[in-house]
Amino acid sequence: MEKADKEIRILADGNVDLDNCPVSKAHNDKVRWVSDTGPWTIKFEKEQAFDDKEFHIDDAKGGKSKWSRNVVGTVGQTCKYTVSGPAGTVDPNIIIR
Repeated sequence: MEKADKEIRILADGNVDLDNCPVSKAHNDKVRWVSDTGPWTIKFEKEQAFDDKEFHIDDAKGGKSKWSRNVVGTVGQTCKYTVSGPAGTVDPNIIIR
């Protein structure tokens, strides 16, 4: 089966376009956070979905992105993370399948 990486766009108001993003541990899906604004910090507080617990997107002029690495969470787990930046903080989810 073909690997399907996920892209989550961080909007100018800090919200994301994919609030509940499913990732496959079996297919080792990766997530790429993308934004035309910034800077942003993506941070997993409790349940960690990926090798890294925190990601940073620098001030984005023309579009910047940051890729996750390997899925390390438990299948069936929902991992809440925060996106913090100039427009405030939101709390979307990564769902491990």
